[in-house]
Amino acid sequence: MKIILLSDFLIQIPEAQVILMFAENIFLFILLSAALCIIITTPIILFYAAIDNYFIWKKNSSLITNEICCENAKNHPMYVSSVCNLYKKSLSRLFGSALGLSAWNVSSLLYILYEFPDFKTGLINYFIFPFEVVESYTLTHMMGSLNQYNSSWLYMLFILGATFMFYEIGKATAPFLIRKKLPNIKKQISLV
Repeated sequence: MKIILLSDFLIQIPEAQVILMFAENIFLFILLSAALCIIITTPIILFYAAIDNYFIWKKNSSLITNEICCENAKNHPMYVSSVCNLYKKSLSRLFGSALGLSAWNVSSLLYILYEFPDFKTGLINYFIFPFEVVESYTLTHMMGSLNQYNSSWLYMLFILGATFMFYEIGKATAPFLIRKKLPNIKKQISLV
């Protein structure tokens, strides 16, 4: 049996329970760290993806305009299919990333405006939240770290959920834009 000093009282806890509590706290530590990492990196990844897919889309757009849609163009159907597929993927990812990033910005702004008394305080608290959570980590009482920022966690998870939902909506609506952009190619290749 282990003896643990807890606020001036000696408590005897069986060794198996101490190991179980430690394992639970380690699991919560890994889970909270992963959640913070996802919350912090989501807008960065979406921004990078939007820029990257924009350049891929522009390249394929010029290929379609210059090489495939010309009247005298005689390209192999596999080449046309490959260029159109890259065009579709890049445009749908670009549209999804842009819509997801917009949702992240709008929902973050709404959180800052409605949760805090003024914009400056809200902006500071919004960006300092991950660092305060990391600072409050204690391996002996991980649930306290989680409960201390309960409302902020809920808002951050809502912002993350809205971001992913709008990313998927953007990716799903992009094929409709593609059909309007490529009316001549539709006869050569299925865009569905």
